[in-house]
Amino acid sequence: MVATRAVTVKKVSATTLRSRLKGYMKHARGGKVVLIENRRQESKYLVDKEWLDTVMREREAILATLEILADRELTNRLLKFAETVDEDVRAESLLEARIRRTPRDLPNLRREATSRRLRGRAS
Repeated sequence: MVATRAVTVKKVSATTLRSRLKGYMKHARGGKVVLIENRRQESKYLVDKEWLDTVMREREAILATLEILADRELTNRLLKFAETVDEDVRAESLLEARIRRTPRDLPNLRREATSRRLRGRAS
């Protein structure tokens, strides 16, 4: 995962934003966020698209990890697979082991965890 810096939020009124738009657009880069406050509407955020995309990717990765960890059986299967990878790395035969023992269900762990969770809710 990407190490993220602290997020700084600068509050600004909608009127001030209109008069100094270019400056605030430049300010909203990386982890710098502009909070636009307006008396008539809800507040809105001005953020950098690349930064927000990174945050969303990290969020998805964390959710996928939590879904797998929530299912004990899938977690145990993944840990067992990790042990075989560690053994192969120690034996310097990772490429050979990958060709011989690549579990076909590993990419499906997230999908399987989600379907089990949904079945559990339906019960």
